[in-house]
Amino acid sequence: MTVYVASVLTKKIGANMTMHLLPVYYTTTATRKRKGRKKTQSQLRAESEHAKFLKRVGYTGGGKAHNSIPDYKSDRLCSPTSDVIAIPGTGKKRRENKYTGTLVKGIAQMHKSNAVPVISREDAVNIANMRRG
Repeated sequence: MTVYVASVLTKKIGANMTMHLLPVYYTTTATRKRKGRKKTQSQLRAESEHAKFLKRVGYTGGGKAHNSIPDYKSDRLCSPTSDVIAIPGTGKKRRENKYTGTLVKGIAQMHKSNAVPVISREDAVNIANMRRG
């Protein structure tokens, strides 16, 4: 099948082109509707036995699908929820984190413009000597 498509492509476009992904209209799948086959004797026998079985069980068929929407209303014992969004500033405010200024002594510049916090005097000496601790 692929050879046929490639030969059609080379005839239309030219013999010097290479084969790439082809457009959808060069498909090799047949899309026409085919005739159905007649049922064999064994299929007809199986269908009649199945119909007898359904009749014996009491299945009448033709029932409607039960796709009704369930009732989600309930009597809750808890308090109802709200769709109201709280207004900023009305609730309890979170305590802000404040730096007291006792830990970091300063900021030093290390290799390649890297800003490093200096915590102790020893760190400052190591950074000045370009040592990473």
